Amino acid sequence: MKKTIALILALSMLLALSACGSQSSPSPATTPSQAEEPTPEPTEEPVEEKIVEITIGEKIVTDSYELTLVDAQVGKWFHNPGEKEPTTWWNGDPNVQVDLVLKNKDKSEIKLTKSVKCTVDYDDGYTFGCDLYYPIYQKDYSSATFEPLKEDKIKFEGKVVDEVSTNKDAPLSIILTLWDGAQYRYTFTDDNYNEGTIK
Repeated sequence: MKKTIALILALSMLLALSACGSQSSPSPATTPSQAEEPTPEPTEEPVEEKIVEITIGEKIVTDSYELTLVDAQVGKWFHNPGEKEPTTWWNGDPNVQVDLVLKNKDKSEIKLTKSVKCTVDYDDGYTFGCDLYYPIYQKDYSSATFEPLKEDKIKFEGKVVDEVSTNKDAPLSIILTLWDGAQYRYTFTDDNYNEGTIK
């Protein structure tokens, strides 16, 4: 009987030990240095649109049209291409004037206000808008169109402040933005400034 009791006790101890041994031991705590750091997601850097530098007389060619920069002026007076005498701005304020020639190569008419826009950029960030004038004596320029294969002069004018027309130390440029978002910059030289006033 003693042997049976001893055997039962031995078996129960074995069962108790095996039950304790099967419990999972707690995993050691991970320190912050051991923790897995999340891998940062690759981010796409914004692609900066490149502005193409152009010069007077240069032609911009697209599938639909050709645009030639004829002249750019800033001051309180200007020379219209083909005219001998200078003209004072109608408002007496300094303005930027941009003369272009546009040729429609498309088989259908194009709307001018959707074809090209012009902005004045002074000192790398001060911007001034320009208005489209074509034909020169039309009252509603928003509906101006070019028939297929037509070639003609168009003009942009924009009012600026005195500092823009006199300070040659700060860069001054015009930016032409085409319908597809492509941009072209002309940077003014001393020859583009009409200094003083005329009588």
